[in-house]
Amino acid sequence: MFDLIATLPGTPAVSKQQTVILPAVSQLVFTNPPQSVVAGACSAALQLQTRDAGGTATPVQAATSILLSSNQAGVAFFSDAACATALPGSTLLLGAGADSGTFHVRATSTLPTTLTATLAPLTPTNQALGVTAGPAIKLAFATSAQGLPAGGCSSPVRVETRDTNDNLAPVSTASPVTLATTGVVVSLYSDPACTTAISAPLPLAAGGSAIIFYFRG
Repeated sequence: MFDLIATLPGTPAVSKQQTVILPAVSQLVFTNPPQSVVAGACSAALQLQTRDAGGTATPVQAATSILLSSNQAGVAFFSDAACATALPGSTLLLGAGADSGTFHVRATSTLPTTLTATLAPLTPTNQALGVTAGPAIKLAFATSAQGLPAGGCSSPVRVETRDTNDNLAPVSTASPVTLATTGVVVSLYSDPACTTAISAPLPLAAGGSAIIFYFRG
């Protein structure tokens, strides 16, 4: 509200209180293009903006909380570029008079990830987040333990290279994978008929992320 005041020499000033009706916030949008991050790393800033029905940036009239969420586990939201200060309750706060706010995100899974921002009662807004694997730092069996009769040839055994968050991660250079056994004597093979014995480390080409072999007891 504000007052309009009119004066005329020799007469009392007159005033009239006026009210400006601000446009209503009717939509919440991401203003940044979709991002891609490495699993476990902090993203660049993401920005949310409140707008009216015509798409014009429109400030909120009171302090407003925006709830942030994701369809994947392991996604966390932060207020700083180092991802050191988590947003309490995954909530981004807009102060009265503000029409935008920024945050950062860290994800651990390379599964398809969608970020969602909710400002009730408006329709939630979504944005895809691309997450790529970090460098390969460990091996892991991707197939379950098997039991088979003596002399039988196993189903495929798959060993993968993974990053620190257990995502499938290709090696950057050609790398040999050495196989060994303990306990009951078994033989290792490179083919599903168990006819070609493995006598040397299996090669894993640059860009590869898995080897497959077979065994027979």
